[in-house]
Amino acid sequence: MIIKKFVRIANVGRFSKLSPDGDVELKEITLIYAENGYGKTTIAGLIRSLKTGEAAYLSERATLGATGKQGVDLLLGSGSVAKFRDGAWSETNGNIEIFDATFVRENVFAGDAVDSEHRRNLYEVVVGAAGVALRNKIDDIDSEGRGVARDIRAAEQAIDDYMQGPFTRDRFLELQQDPDVANKISAATTKLNASRNSKKIVGRKGLDALSVPQSPRGVLDLLKTEVQQVAVEAFAAVKAHLQNRLGAGAEGWIRQGLSYGGEGDCPFCGQDTSDVELVQGFSAYFSDTYNEKVVQLQQAKNRLEQEFGDRAWAHVQQVALENDATVEAWADLSDLSAAKLSLGRLEKSWRHLVAVVGEKLKEKLANPTQSSGDLTDVEAALRDYEDAATDVRKANDKVQVANDTISQLKRDAASTDDTAVEQELRRLRNIEIRHDPKVQGLCDELVALRAKKVRLAADKDEAKNELEAQSGSVLQQYEATINGFLERFGASFRMTGTKPSFPGGKASSTYQIAIRDVAVDLGDSRTKQGTCFRTALSSGDRSTLALAFFLARLDRDTDLDKKLVVFDDPLSSLDCFRSSCTQQEIRRTASKAAQVIVLSHDAFFLKSMYDDERGAKTLHIVGRADSHHMKAWDIEEHCASQAYRDYFLLKSFLAEGVPTKSDLTGVASRVRPYVEDYVRHKYPGDFQGLMTLGDCIRKIKDAPGSDGPGAFKSRVQDLEDINEFGRRFMHGGGSVPAPPSESELTTYVKRAIDLVQGA
Repeated sequence: MIIKKFVRIANVGRFSKLSPDGDVELKEITLIYAENGYGKTTIAGLIRSLKTGEAAYLSERATLGATGKQGVDLLLGSGSVAKFRDGAWSETNGNIEIFDATFVRENVFAGDAVDSEHRRNLYEVVVGAAGVALRNKIDDIDSEGRGVARDIRAAEQAIDDYMQGPFTRDRFLELQQDPDVANKISAATTKLNASRNSKKIVGRKGLDALSVPQSPRGVLDLLKTEVQQVAVEAFAAVKAHLQNRLGAGAEGWIRQGLSYGGEGDCPFCGQDTSDVELVQGFSAYFSDTYNEKVVQLQQAKNRLEQEFGDRAWAHVQQVALENDATVEAWADLSDLSAAKLSLGRLEKSWRHLVAVVGEKLKEKLANPTQSSGDLTDVEAALRDYEDAATDVRKANDKVQVANDTISQLKRDAASTDDTAVEQELRRLRNIEIRHDPKVQGLCDELVALRAKKVRLAADKDEAKNELEAQSGSVLQQYEATINGFLERFGASFRMTGTKPSFPGGKASSTYQIAIRDVAVDLGDSRTKQGTCFRTALSSGDRSTLALAFFLARLDRDTDLDKKLVVFDDPLSSLDCFRSSCTQQEIRRTASKAAQVIVLSHDAFFLKSMYDDERGAKTLHIVGRADSHHMKAWDIEEHCASQAYRDYFLLKSFLAEGVPTKSDLTGVASRVRPYVEDYVRHKYPGDFQGLMTLGDCIRKIKDAPGSDGPGAFKSRVQDLEDINEFGRRFMHGGGSVPAPPSESELTTYVKRAIDLVQGA
């Protein structure tokens, strides 16, 4: 399957409109040049949508601000036009392979980690149709097994609803039919009824009487009393001082403070207070009688908390609940429900009493000399509680009646041990149930389902063993193929330990990275420490591994001659010296595939591809106003410059060292011109008349925005460093500069190529 022409693209990514301009029919090898941001990734996503039929690859790239619908027209090699309208393709074709960021993210790694989804996708990529068929068989068995397990649970539950326990389900299934079972059940029942009132009855407990605290009625007198023994003068002086200076609640604070007075000294400043009239008044005010009354109030408060606190109420509740349970336990022999007691009224009056009396005691403790005033609410709370307590005493009379009944039942109980009779009767009743026609059908179904479950488990084990043997061999071969590519790319690491795995019962794969013969586990996105994929490989190494994965996939594809292969910026994140190897592998792919499309922003990379494939079609994506055009591209003219020669000189130095007929100084002298030529030709209208890189840098700094020359502002530091480095070798007047060191030159050459290729 090949694409002959991009006829129309509307409202997809950068392309509010992309149309052909001139002879743009694609060939078996097509090289498409576009600067970054001009739609290369959009083209790759569009082709992936054509392959999969997934509209999301286009809908997620809807052109911002566009009002029209998305539309695509592609002329295919068959002569038909594949159209994308209203979220669907008129036709699709799966004979497409695409290497781009999406392939890497879905199959190799995301960010800097390899997760379980990547391992599963890799497994599917590697094992091929036969392996996928086996994996699908295992998945189907798993799915069927889950259905059988659900049916088994449903059948077991249905049987449990009939079966009398305690009796095991397996024993129930094994029970044989007995034609005389009805007579045997009748005889056993008679025997059991005769002996039932034995140990079981004797061991049952009786009911407990409910005990509630006495009403704290004495607190009324305590709340009504006033301390009359305080001297009138002291009382008046202290009361005035409390009211005018300190306010409510101060009595308790002053009473406590007097305990720190020592030998007549103020506890705060140490001055003698023995002659201070107000302090003497305090002492008289807080007399022994006063203190005794305070103690009585505090004791009343403590008794209220102890006798009516949460623990006391919880005990009452516990006794009532246990009594209810005991009544239910005796329900098979006697109706004792009259002894049950509802605690609603008692709880309401109990809690109201605690709240009302507790608050009054708190107020009285704050001002012991004051009368508590109207105590109507306290008296009402006491009456309500006392009425509820009377109900409890009446209920205790019924508890006693119930206990008398229980005692009589125990006295009447026989001493016969009925355990064996009970067990036999349970067995007989289960035999009768087991062979009821309806239950018989459920049991037959359960036996059949269990047998099917065993058979499915055996089938799964067999398929899994076959898959492990087959996929293990294939994965090892795939590992060898990947390592072959890694070796050709000059990578310092290898893939190792590749094998199938079955996390969660799902077929997957796992592998390690070997660095200097030391195997490193991949880890995943949750791995925070230690050596793993994220820490062991640089971004360039990870990109190299991804490309090796893709090429290995193509290498093992027996239908490659029918496929379109797309490379979207294959040099992204790769070290410069690996580009020639990438070119070689793309050429090998082109010799086998039906069609190869290479998208790149690196004109010189495409030129080197073109030099080896003179029959390749070269196209250029350009933007004009609010639309884009795909037009024929004269790659020879575009790259016929000193910059082109400089590029390959610098690349050759990185890959192989100092080229023949050159030296370190000669290579160094081409670094600045290479960058200078690129900058001046990037925006020729803006840099017109500027002859040096230094002039260009000054204009970049003065640019008001980020368009035109301003686009270079983020790289000004690199430009200035390269300009300063290159100045040393732009000598004249016979002076000869000292050559740079090889490491220094390597650094600046890499920075220069990175600046140009990554711009």
